[in-house]
Amino acid sequence: MKTKKILFYLIAAALVGCVPSLHRLYTDKDLIFDPKLLGVWSDEQSKWTFEKGKDEMSYKLTVIFEEKKDKKAEFDTHMVKFDNMLFLDLFPTDPEVEMNVFLALHLVPAHTFIKVEQIEPTL
Repeated sequence: MKTKKILFYLIAAALVGCVPSLHRLYTDKDLIFDPKLLGVWSDEQSKWTFEKGKDEMSYKLTVIFEEKKDKKAEFDTHMVKFDNMLFLDLFPTDPEVEMNVFLALHLVPAHTFIKVEQIEPTL
């Protein structure tokens, strides 16, 4: 049953536009840091917390889903700008921890790119 559930979430992620890659799809010149992203973004299903990362152009992202509050996923995250489009690059920081569903999507440590439509007033 767990395999079917993980497969479902992998397919769902692919359909909503998250793109996995084993390598970065950008160079350092494409990175930007926007302090407006820092803080907690949440809805009824999940809470995403962005904090300052290890270096000046990175974020630490923690994702917690409401149904599994005791499990969290942590990612090294970068914001990338191509032309006028923004993307987040998420890379799991500790795939050995007991995982939640979102981290399960990253069983193979890979970069996941998510298109950012806007930061304000909501992410």
